[in-house]
Amino acid sequence: MRYIITAFIFGTVFANSLLTGAYALEEGDGLWALWLIIFPAIALVGLGSLLWEYRKQEHRRRESANASPKVSFS
Repeated sequence: MRYIITAFIFGTVFANSLLTGAYALEEGDGLWALWLIIFPAIALVGLGSLLWEYRKQEHRRRESANASPKVSFS
């Protein structure tokens, strides 16, 4: 559930920064580069690192599920 919420937040930050940046560019605001380049890049890096972490966790989970239990015949 944590990954879903975090991905939603990163997606919202990405979309809002693009919309705000487009508006700032139209209005001639000096911070348009911050909104159109920096903030979306940070959101995409965060989303990518979240995906990377999730894939590593799933890989570890699958490896532990596929590991054969050690049976000892004493």
